[in-house]
Amino acid sequence: MAEGWARHLKGDAIEAFSAGIVPFALDPRAVRVMNEIGVDISKHRSKHLRELMDVDFDLVVTVCDHASEHCPVFPGNTAVLHKGFDDPPKLAANADSEEEALAHYRRVRDEITTFVETLTEYLGRKTGRQQTLETTTRAVGVPAIDTQSTAEGKGLGFFEKYLTVWVILCIAEGIVIGKVFPYVASVLDGLAISVKGAPVVSVPIAVCLFFMMYPIMVKIDFAEVLEAGKSVRPVGLILFINWAIKPFGMYAISLLFLGSLFHNLIGPDAVDHIKLPLGLDLPVGAAHGAGKVILVDGIRMLEVPCGGATLLAAFS
Repeated sequence: MAEGWARHLKGDAIEAFSAGIVPFALDPRAVRVMNEIGVDISKHRSKHLRELMDVDFDLVVTVCDHASEHCPVFPGNTAVLHKGFDDPPKLAANADSEEEALAHYRRVRDEITTFVETLTEYLGRKTGRQQTLETTTRAVGVPAIDTQSTAEGKGLGFFEKYLTVWVILCIAEGIVIGKVFPYVASVLDGLAISVKGAPVVSVPIAVCLFFMMYPIMVKIDFAEVLEAGKSVRPVGLILFINWAIKPFGMYAISLLFLGSLFHNLIGPDAVDHIKLPLGLDLPVGAAHGAGKVILVDGIRMLEVPCGGATLLAAFS
């Protein structure tokens, strides 16, 4: 709505943009209330902020507290202004009727109108330019946070709010089960898809990964993914971190916890049997990394100290 108002009221003085930290689909209620006053935003597209990182802004406006806290640093002389507005989707979620929900959108819409009217004056104070339409053209970018994404950010449920606690409890539970009921690990290891007799896919892990990733995947706008791929710098940085830095980070963390902190808890004599890495053809008795090749039920496997399997997996 902020971009729509800026283009409608100050289009000859402001080149406006909008983007979100976690963009979602265009809000149909926002489209409706803007259309009521003759501003069509139906062709607007929800964008991620990284798409605009190469734009040289004079002014960045955050319109909610979540955006203000997580907004990235913009280079150069970009001024950053925070102007908080109520979150219409969050208010509408508790409305008793559609008309009451729309009333929240209309109120915020009108508050944004008043703010947009002052933008050129504010920009002039920051840049020292005279307040004429000719001198303020292309003057400001307004990355407004998608209202649906802010509702997601502020409306964390009980489970999400204490996710770290649940992860710690699950780790502790796994350790207790492994000590008290050691046969459970053997049963879970047996639930695997094998190739030529060697287990290659753990079914329990695959199922858990599916349920972990599915809620995320259904929310992805793949058109936005393709568009984001055009931003070379952030995509290149992510690839570099994931493939050039994280494997060493995994190694260091595994070495700390499995090779040191939890070493006595796991047991110094405990071993894992894992499938030989793809393409590796070693004879029985050969050494590879922290382990050696042995026969298990007629299949060549790597026998490694517990924790060594994780270290090896970090680089396999």
